[in-house]
Amino acid sequence: LSMIVRSFIDLFNVPTPWNETLWIPMMVKVEYLGEMLTIYHVILGLEILFSASSFSSIMTSLLLGWKNKMLHPNLMIIVSAVNGFYLFSLLARFLQMVYESRSIVFEGFYTFPIPWLVLIRCTAYFNLLLFFTAVLIERVFATLLIIDYEKYTRIHISISISSLSFSISFAVAFLLIFKQLNPILLALFLLFINVISVVLFFLLLRYNKRLKTTKCFSSPSLTYCLSIRAQVKENIRTMNLLRIGGLVLVSAILLLVPSLLLIPYLFEYDISMIQISTASFNALASFVALSASLTFSLSFEQYRRNFIPHCCTNKIYTTEWTRTWNRERAERETRRHFEEIYKIWNGDAP
Repeated sequence: LSMIVRSFIDLFNVPTPWNETLWIPMMVKVEYLGEMLTIYHVILGLEILFSASSFSSIMTSLLLGWKNKMLHPNLMIIVSAVNGFYLFSLLARFLQMVYESRSIVFEGFYTFPIPWLVLIRCTAYFNLLLFFTAVLIERVFATLLIIDYEKYTRIHISISISSLSFSISFAVAFLLIFKQLNPILLALFLLFINVISVVLFFLLLRYNKRLKTTKCFSSPSLTYCLSIRAQVKENIRTMNLLRIGGLVLVSAILLLVPSLLLIPYLFEYDISMIQISTASFNALASFVALSASLTFSLSFEQYRRNFIPHCCTNKIYTTEWTRTWNRERAERETRRHFEEIYKIWNGDAP
C-alpha cells in the first residue's frame, strides 16, 4: 500500500517538461508577467476580496442551515459536504497565492505542495458542478423510499452520494490535469448533465405534487397513512426551496464551463497574456462563487429574515384584526384536519 501511495505522489513530484507546463491554466507565473505585473496585482486583490466574502457567506449559510433546519438532514449533509470542501479549496487557494507572489521560495511548480493545491481546487470546482445532480439523486431516493425514508432517516444514502460525487470529481480533475481528458468534450458533458438534472428535478417535483393527491397506498393504518402524506409534503416543500436557488446556482456555475474550452488555446498566446488570463479566470471563479452563494442563500426566507428583515421579507405588523383572523383560520384548519382524520379512519377518503 505504501508503494502504491508513493508512486501516486511521484506522478506530481517527478519534474518533467509536460508536468511543468500543465499547471499554467491554474497557476500564475509572476516572472513571465513583465509590464503586466500591476494588472496582476489588481486582479489578485479583487480575487482575495471575492474569495474572503464567499468564505464568510458560505460559512454563515451552513451554520444557519443547521441551526434553523432549513432542509432535510440528508440534504444538509450533501450541501455541507460540497460547500465544506469548497471552503477547504479556498484555503488552498490562499496558500497558492503565497507561492504565486514568491513569498515562499520553491524549486518549481512541480514540487510539493503546488500540484496538490491545484488538484484540490479542480476537484472542488467539479464537485460544485455535480452538486445539483447529487441533490436530484437524493430526492429520487426520498421519493422512492417515501414509506420509511423519514422514519429511518437513511443518512447513509447522503453519505454515499457525497462520497461518489467527490470520487468522480477527483478522478476527473486528475485526468484533466494530466491531459487524459479532452477539455471540450468534458465541458459539453458537464453542460449536458446539469441541464438534464434541472429537467428531471422539475419532473420529480411534479410527480411529488401528483403523489400528494393520490390514494394513501392502500394502507389500513391511520398513522402510517398520515406519515406518508407528511413526507410527501416535506419533499414538495424542500424541492420548492431548492428550485430557485438551484437554478441560480447551476446557471452561475455553468458560466465557468466554457472556460474549459479555452484551455487548449491558451498555449497559443504570449506567455504574459496566458498569466493574465489565468489570473482573470481565478478572479472570475471567485466572483461567480460569491454571487451564487449569496443568491442561493437569499432564496431562503430564514436567511433573509436574519440579515435583511426590513427589506426582503414580507413582515406583517400584528393588529387586532390579524390576531382575530389568524385565530379563526387556525380553528378552521384544525376542524378540517379532524374531519380528514375521521374520513380516513372510517375508510371514506384516501
